[in-house]
Amino acid sequence: MNRTAAWVTGILVVIGLGLTSVTLFGLLFFSPSAAVGGVFLGLLYVGVVVALLRFTPLWPQMNSARVTALWVFVCLAWGGGFAMMPALLVATPLMDAVDSLGWDAATMSFGGAYPEEPGKALGVVLIALMFRGINRPWHALVTGALVGLGFETVENITYGAVLGMLDTNSDVAGLLEIWGLRIFLGPFLHIIWTAIAGWGIGQALFAARLSTARRILVALGWLAVSFLLHFGWNYQGGEVAAGVTTVVVCLILYPLIFWLMRRGWKAARSDRTYAYTPRAITSLTQLPAVAVEN
Repeated sequence: MNRTAAWVTGILVVIGLGLTSVTLFGLLFFSPSAAVGGVFLGLLYVGVVVALLRFTPLWPQMNSARVTALWVFVCLAWGGGFAMMPALLVATPLMDAVDSLGWDAATMSFGGAYPEEPGKALGVVLIALMFRGINRPWHALVTGALVGLGFETVENITYGAVLGMLDTNSDVAGLLEIWGLRIFLGPFLHIIWTAIAGWGIGQALFAARLSTARRILVALGWLAVSFLLHFGWNYQGGEVAAGVTTVVVCLILYPLIFWLMRRGWKAARSDRTYAYTPRAITSLTQLPAVAVEN
């Protein structure tokens, strides 16, 4: 474990979780039923997505179940905590600046894509440096997916509680409607955006035979892809233009993440470059007693 990365990540996660806790607690004053229901749906959503990722070869093999649980928690906490801070602090003044330039259609694009994607990607970098078990490009992809999952879950809870109150029947009915729209009309968006950036970060940190310049370009290039896809999804250039950009983004986004996961899946299956041992090897006489996992 990189101690510097661990300390920086830990401090920022605590700050972010404090902010998110205040936000979620505040929702109780608006609609207790929608807030509590949103948290329940959020926990269910996290459990399902984590389980799906867990049973893929992309999942990293940590030293212990405790370390694995800590890694999952830090990923979710960064996405649902500190990654929210750039969006809250930078989004509004940036949106005002874009409005003042007359580019109204891009207001939501800059307000979402710019502060959110770099903030989530920073977490992927720190977490990848923090845990020794994260040492392959596909590990960073899964790390990005978990960071995006944390962000998406808290965002869904917030939107569900606030917009759910607009439903004329009940806050809970409105909550379910908002969650349904966000899950089924744009499934796994933040998860995929951050996973794409995570793939580039993983290549930059762990791929062999790349120059320093190439590593930087790869990381920034994949981050740019995630940013542009998020930018296009939020673009509001009128009803027709918004529909076109949404379709174009979906036609790029979902095949791209499928291709990246398939590429990582095949690489993980064929990876035979290191073995896991229950303890440090200090003598050759220990080798026959060590179980090697492929």
